[in-house]
Amino acid sequence: MLAGMKVSWYRQYLFGNWASCTPRAGGQLSSPLRDWVQRALKPPGMSLAPLDSDIAAESTLLPGVPQGDPADRFLVATARIRDVILATRDRKVIEYGKAGHVRVLKL
Repeated sequence: MLAGMKVSWYRQYLFGNWASCTPRAGGQLSSPLRDWVQRALKPPGMSLAPLDSDIAAESTLLPGVPQGDPADRFLVATARIRDVILATRDRKVIEYGKAGHVRVLKL
């Protein structure tokens, strides 16, 4: 069970790093994002969760007052659809989780 949770969290972590590295966010990684993702996916069992039509639809139908950031909405929707815990430091996502809409682990 813990291994599955680790993989699910890692998928969210990879997407979160992508979102923070976009030019709009002004973030940076220690190497180009493509190289960083390839290295991050090398450990056995690591993979990216696809952004499929169910997750895309869920991101537009989130209950309550969800985070406005589209990347965060995709993260929340992915956690809800895949029934996993979303590990985050994002205050707004944590508050959304406290409202009971998604399971959140505060980092």
